[in-house]
Amino acid sequence: MGKSGYRPTKAGTWTGRVDDPDDREAFRWHQVVECIDLDSEGALPTSGGPAFCLMGFCSDEGVRRNLGRLGAAQAPKIIRRELANLPVDFPESVRVFDAGDVRPVDGDLAAAQAELADRVGFILEAGAFPILLGGGHEIALGHETAHRRYLKARGGDASRMGIVNFDAHLDLRPAPLDGSSGTMFRQIAEQ
Repeated sequence: MGKSGYRPTKAGTWTGRVDDPDDREAFRWHQVVECIDLDSEGALPTSGGPAFCLMGFCSDEGVRRNLGRLGAAQAPKIIRRELANLPVDFPESVRVFDAGDVRPVDGDLAAAQAELADRVGFILEAGAFPILLGGGHEIALGHETAHRRYLKARGGDASRMGIVNFDAHLDLRPAPLDGSSGTMFRQIAEQ
């Protein structure tokens, strides 16, 4: 087995302004997000109410292969920073976890997408709703793979699953070199 591209979120990532340390009505996201390590026993305790789990995909590899503008790998960090000071406008029964990031090791995009699928599958199995933070569109392949496996394991019809894509175009190009940021929807269709 190759090197893992998974890293839990570092302590101190979620910081920001504190209007009141005790009054939940004045809380911001950084005061309620719980950082977890998916490799730890009981990492995702979701009993008792709805749970959302953030996971980043830090990759420039697909964009690089697609001859695009690099920087997508920084997106999860930037999105977290922007979310940190949003007001908490959801009930206390809702939990928000941050499970860290997956990134390609030695340019191996396919392995990173497979690891992302495994990690998202774990989040789904634990009963949480995964929200992926990413840059390049290659994030979609691992996300879709996890949902398709999850549905199939429960006897669901994965062919009826939909993907919402906000972009100027669908990325349906052929997938040489194990894909890029412009091939994932073709890869999904072929699977």
